[in-house]
Amino acid sequence: MAKWWPFGRKKEERPAPAPEPTPAPPPRPEPAPAPAEEAPKKRGGLLGRLFGRKKKEEEAPPQDVTPPPPSAPSAEEAPPEAPPAAPPEVPPGAPPGERVYPSHLHVDAEGEWHISDTVWEGTMSGTLHGADVKKFIDAMEADPPDHETAIPLIGDAYGIPGGLIRVGHSHIYSIHW
Repeated sequence: MAKWWPFGRKKEERPAPAPEPTPAPPPRPEPAPAPAEEAPKKRGGLLGRLFGRKKKEEEAPPQDVTPPPPSAPSAEEAPPEAPPAAPPEVPPGAPPGERVYPSHLHVDAEGEWHISDTVWEGTMSGTLHGADVKKFIDAMEADPPDHETAIPLIGDAYGIPGGLIRVGHSHIYSIHW
């Protein structure tokens, strides 16, 4: 038998029992906090940390504020409002007659794409920047839309070289921008 196996040995051969641990000194009592406010009992552990926190004190509205008089007409008497005006095409300060394009544009194109010898059905999406935005918007606003120009730009933004996409063989379901 191995040395560590205590069974089957004589009393003299057995290892001596471990000494009894000395009792730890009793903890010192901590000073009690001042009873200014009732503190909620904190919970221990992770949930206690999450749920035992104090809620932020809401700011109470001042008591001396009087409610405003009901000067607004009711919903029955109110005239219907006009829809909000569309943003101007030309910002103030720009020369008149010159169109301003956004700095970037997110585009999604869904369809069946012929890329080199591969046919793939899905959605290409990407963000166009700078001069590509102007080219894309002009191509899509043409009558009919110029997909030969727009689709390679989306492919480049998606990460596929636009020159590899065979637009004439691809079936375009929708383009959102």
